Amino acid sequence: MPEWWRNRSQRRAAARAESLTDQSNRLAAAGQWARVETVLRQVIRLRTDQLGPHASATVAARGELAAALVALRRYEEAEAELRVALPPAVAAQGEDHTDVRELRAVLGRALVELRRYEEAEPELRAVLPLAVAARGEDSDDVHDLRFLLGRVLIATGRPAEAEELACAVLAAHPAVDPVRLRAWRARALALNGLGRHREAAAEYTALLTAAPAVLGERHRLLLVVRSLRFQQLAVLGECDQVEQEYPALLSALPDGDSLRSSVHSARVFALNVAGRHTEAEALARKALARHPGIGLSLGLARSLNALGRSTEALQVLTDAEAETPRSVEGALAVLLAILTAQALLGLDRPDEAETQARRAVDLAQCYYHPDNHRALEAATTVGRVLAAQGRHSEATTQLSRCATVWREHFGARHPYTVAVEADLAALCGGRPCG
Repeated sequence: MPEWWRNRSQRRAAARAESLTDQSNRLAAAGQWARVETVLRQVIRLRTDQLGPHASATVAARGELAAALVALRRYEEAEAELRVALPPAVAAQGEDHTDVRELRAVLGRALVELRRYEEAEPELRAVLPLAVAARGEDSDDVHDLRFLLGRVLIATGRPAEAEELACAVLAAHPAVDPVRLRAWRARALALNGLGRHREAAAEYTALLTAAPAVLGERHRLLLVVRSLRFQQLAVLGECDQVEQEYPALLSALPDGDSLRSSVHSARVFALNVAGRHTEAEALARKALARHPGIGLSLGLARSLNALGRSTEALQVLTDAEAETPRSVEGALAVLLAILTAQALLGLDRPDEAETQARRAVDLAQCYYHPDNHRALEAATTVGRVLAAQGRHSEATTQLSRCATVWREHFGARHPYTVAVEADLAALCGGRPCG
């Protein structure tokens, strides 16, 4: 091929790649991520043929493709693209370069969404000061990185640090805008981990009041926050309010929406809290038929335990753990251990139940403040196991501590407060303990 023809072809390929890059930018601004992916894959092919796989323009296109895949919630594919793009980018431009920082920020987000928090944290911590230096403390990118880091802190059992991080953003950002809304949500999530559930519910309520004026009535964040507030109401034993809000919240979520499962799970929990275990079982089974998930399976097991069908509950728990082993971590691992201990207790296997209950307490200490409802349920289960073993003095001490926290943080009328105080009365022969 003559040199002049080769140069002409290369110029045409370069022009085509530039045109497609401009097109992908316009599509990204419009949020049309599936079309962005299609266009960027063409760009990558052209850049690779023209410049090679390690050229900065090729690497940049891979990074943009990874960002599109994250927007499409295809996180494993995004990670794969970034693992290819990062080494040549670092070698050519250095760790502090803007393009490298943006690649690592996208990788951090993908890892958070994949729940690989220990891997995500160093990426986010490395990128955050570089983003501050480049964009300033008050840029959207910086606040977004802080929000992601807050999620990591909550997921790895550091809710106090997460609240401190969110409060720093709120203090620096008094105007109600998307940045403040994200920090508000992050603080509410941290308050849940700290066991300050009434404050968390109030924070979500305030967020729902303020957000529509900033985001519009149809923004997805509103549905997410409504779902999170709904879960707090269930935890707080506000069962009548849960029943009132359930139909409207469910009707706002389209079929197939991932939030539907968490809304069903919260109502199953509330029904169990209210002692309506047969209804809870029926709802859990109906929801599982359409939206299989470990959260609903655990709700079903709770219902079966309460109905005295501990063998069935133990089988549900065993199947759930086997079918979704990667999901059984963090909060779900604590709940799995609690419900397993309760099932074993129902089967009159108190020694095995104690092993599971103490495991639940140990796990809860890794993720929650002791006042969090799940940590408190784990501690209460230990007390009940001790009572079943005839270790009345230890059981009385344990359940007395739990009763104090239930009453203080959840109120005297919360069904769990009433139940643990009844356990104490039975241990103390109907007289006040102590």
